[in-house]
Amino acid sequence: MEKLARCSTLAAVLLAAALSTLANAEENDPYREKALRLNDITGTGPLEGQLRLLVKDEAGSKKLVEAAITMAKDKPQPFNYTACFLLARAAHSGKNFDGAQAFYKLASEQAFKVQSAAKIIQVYDGLIDVFYENKKFDDAIKACKEFLEIDNPDRTSPINRVKPFVMERMIQSLGKKGKLDDAVKLTNELIEADGDGWYFVRLKAEIYRDAGKLDDSIKSYEEAIERLGKLKDVEEERRDRFARGLRYALSGVYVEQKKIEKAAEQLQALLKKDPDNPTFNNDLGFIWDEHDLHLDESEKLIRKAIEDERKLRKKLP
Repeated sequence: MEKLARCSTLAAVLLAAALSTLANAEENDPYREKALRLNDITGTGPLEGQLRLLVKDEAGSKKLVEAAITMAKDKPQPFNYTACFLLARAAHSGKNFDGAQAFYKLASEQAFKVQSAAKIIQVYDGLIDVFYENKKFDDAIKACKEFLEIDNPDRTSPINRVKPFVMERMIQSLGKKGKLDDAVKLTNELIEADGDGWYFVRLKAEIYRDAGKLDDSIKSYEEAIERLGKLKDVEEERRDRFARGLRYALSGVYVEQKKIEKAAEQLQALLKKDPDNPTFNNDLGFIWDEHDLHLDESEKLIRKAIEDERKLRKKLP
């Protein structure tokens, strides 16, 4: 019995020593210290600067997030809104979707406590994107609905101004789930509320395209281009830039339909206004080449695209 008691005492001492060593190791973990220092960051500039550093240091950020996940299990958890948001973005950037989701949720709790519209928008923007990128479309739809149900009687509040774009993400998620009728119904509601606008008509074109309804997609893209052309309160440069995006997307739909000359017409129209654009030259050259059309011209376009791309890269800092 005496020998057994001595063994039990020794085991207890060894266990206590092991726990003490583990605790000391955790306390001296530089990543724990670094995670806690995120609480001290204030101001938009320093926050954005720290975020850039976290994204750049991929390996270090991975270890930082892992340490912070363990720390967040403490009661109470030791992070304020800024730290939670930065850790969420670092995890998000590193494709650690579970970690990103956990820290976005912690950040959302604190954003609602202080009733900060800007912080609530930041959190939901990130959280919805995490779900969408991870193909968790049911969760994305649920998060969108939560945001849309936030009650604010002031129509000009930041949250109410953002709601149409959160609904856009919900519509995209419904489309990915194959719920085309629901997606189109909600899109039509946005189009009606937007009056003569083009933006949500473009969304309907994308939804139809994802669903394989290519004729409907083409009609919607054409309608969006027509509406955009009629807007007088948008400066010409911006209007042209948006129109280029619509025409380029439309050319892709025609390619999917194997209507190569129709696709070429859109790309040729784009090249009239932007003849040195490497993307437009490259795409037109390749679709002609792949279908044995205008082979001499297609080679010239591809060579021009390569040269224009080199010129652009040289201009980059």
